[in-house]
Amino acid sequence: MKDSGLLAGETTSPLLPLAAVLFAIAVFVIDTFTPLGIAVAVLYVVVVLMAGRFFQRPGVLFVGFACIALTILSYVVQHGETYGPALIRCLVSIAAITITTFLALRIQSAGAVLREQADLLETTHDAIFVRDMNDIITFWNRGAEELYAWPREEAVGKVTH
Repeated sequence: MKDSGLLAGETTSPLLPLAAVLFAIAVFVIDTFTPLGIAVAVLYVVVVLMAGRFFQRPGVLFVGFACIALTILSYVVQHGETYGPALIRCLVSIAAITITTFLALRIQSAGAVLREQADLLETTHDAIFVRDMNDIITFWNRGAEELYAWPREEAVGKVTH
């Protein structure tokens, strides 16, 4: 992962950012202009999770703060300075967005550590492959390619026997 940019090196659908924006707009419109008695803004957690797939840390933080700002804006437009159950729903939504942003960043961090460890396994000349509980190959290093004469593209996703 690059540290300076917003976009991660992940391969995701180019439609995912558009879907996230459209979903955020839909949540804002529904939360602001419909008199539902539920915490609609809590659905911004979906936007944050989507952003975690195509943004790096600064981008995920920006999206998290933007979702919190939209939640507050919606509350002010809908309820003004009144207090009551609507304020509690707003605070619950803000808490959910904050927690989800934190978790999305933790997931990215764990993914980065796993990629670094996989890169270390690539440097060895030993044959190393990893399989899941169903005996499907999930990792195949260069040493395994050389020893077994199977390219990674053909080995990963196949059953070991």
